[in-house]
Amino acid sequence: MNNAVEGTDKVQARRRMTKAYHRKSRNGCQRCRTRRVKCDEIHPTCGNCERHEVACIYPNAAKKRNDQDTKTDGKQGSDIFGPANTLIPTLSGESELQGTPSSDFNDVGDFQLPESKSRRLLELRLFDYYKDHLMDPLPGQAKSREVTAWSSLIPQLGLEYENVHYMMFSMAACHMLRSDPDNRELLNIQQVYLALAMREQQKAVAELSLENCDSVCYTAMILLIAAVARLWRRPIKPYVPPVESLRLGNGVGAVLRTAVEMLKGNKDAKMWLFINAPPALDPKVIFAKENQIPFQSLLDPDIQPWNPDTHEAYENSVAYLGYLHKSVQDNDPVWIFGRKLISFSIFAPREFLDFVEDQRPRALVILAHYFAFMCRAKELWWALDIPENEIKGIQGVLPPEWQEHLRWPLIMTGQTVI
Repeated sequence: MNNAVEGTDKVQARRRMTKAYHRKSRNGCQRCRTRRVKCDEIHPTCGNCERHEVACIYPNAAKKRNDQDTKTDGKQGSDIFGPANTLIPTLSGESELQGTPSSDFNDVGDFQLPESKSRRLLELRLFDYYKDHLMDPLPGQAKSREVTAWSSLIPQLGLEYENVHYMMFSMAACHMLRSDPDNRELLNIQQVYLALAMREQQKAVAELSLENCDSVCYTAMILLIAAVARLWRRPIKPYVPPVESLRLGNGVGAVLRTAVEMLKGNKDAKMWLFINAPPALDPKVIFAKENQIPFQSLLDPDIQPWNPDTHEAYENSVAYLGYLHKSVQDNDPVWIFGRKLISFSIFAPREFLDFVEDQRPRALVILAHYFAFMCRAKELWWALDIPENEIKGIQGVLPPEWQEHLRWPLIMTGQTVI
C-alpha cells in the first residue's frame, strides 16, 4: 500500500514539474501558443518546431513582411526564391506526416500571404511550372485521352478556386525539390502552400455543393499524390509509420463517394473525367478472395495469434496487394498501375490503419509489401526513392520472428536480406 502511495506521489511530482515549464509565451510562435507550451522564440524557427520538423509561424510575421514588401515593391530581387524576397514563414524540414493533422499538415489558422509583386511573380512561375511539368502525368508516353483529360482541367479550375491553385503551387515546388533538395526556400514554399490548400479544402468540404464539387474533388486527388510525394527523404529513425498520409487517402475516398452521390444527375460535371478514367476501381474486384493467394503467408495465424475481429481488415489489405500483383502480371501500363497504387489509401480498411499506427508487426509487413510495389513505377516521380526508405525503417522495428517476411520487399528494393 505504501509503495502504491509513493508511486502516486512520484507521478504527481513529475506532473507538477512538467507543468512548471509550460509557462505562457506572449510572443511565441503559433504552434507553441496553440499547444500551450513554452516557446524559445528563436527566429525564424523555434526549438520546438525544429525538433518536430513542422511549420514555425509567428503571428506578426505576415504584417512585418507586408510592411517591408510595400516599401520595396518596386524593386525586383535577382531571385524570387532567395532570402531577400522571403514571402512566407520559414518551415523546418520535411514533415513526417504523423501525429494530428494540424501538426502534420501545418495548420496556418487565419494566416494570409501578403500581396506583393514578388508574390505574384512567384505564383506565376509556379503556375507555369505546373502546366509544363505536371499537367501531363507521363509526358512522352502513348496513352489514351481518358488518362490526361481530367489533369488538363486542373489549371482551369485553379484560376477560379483557391484550394486548387494553392495545391498546384505546392505540388510545383514539391516537384522542383526533387532536383534541388537542399533549397530551403523551395521547401518553405511547398509546405506553406500545402497548408493553405488544406485550409481552403477544409472550408470547401464543409460547404460542399454542386458549385464547388469539382474543385473539391480535383484538390483531393492532388492531395492524394502529395501525401505520398512528401514521404521522400523523411527521417526514419526512430521509424514512425506514415499513418496520416494513409488516413488522408481514407478522407479523399469519403469526399469522392459523397461527390458521386451529389453529382449523379449532372453528367456534365468535370469530376466524371477522372472518376471514369481507367482503371475502374471496383471494390468487388479489388477485395476478391483469390487476390489473397499470392501473399497468403502474411495471413498465417501461426506466426502470431490474432483476434478473429481483425481478420477482415488484414484479409482486405492483403487482397489489395494481390490486386497490385495481378496488375504487374497483366503488364498494365504504368498510368493504370500508378492509379491502382495511389488508390491503396482510399480503400485501406480503417482498422488496418489503426494496426499500422500501433506498429503491429503483421500490419507493418503488409505495408512494406505495398511500398515494394512502388518500385514497379519508377516513371512516376512521386514514387521515386520512397520504397527503400520506408522498408528500411520498417525493418528496423520489426521483431526477429517477422524479419523473414520482409524478404520479398527487401529483394524488390535491392536491400540486404537478414
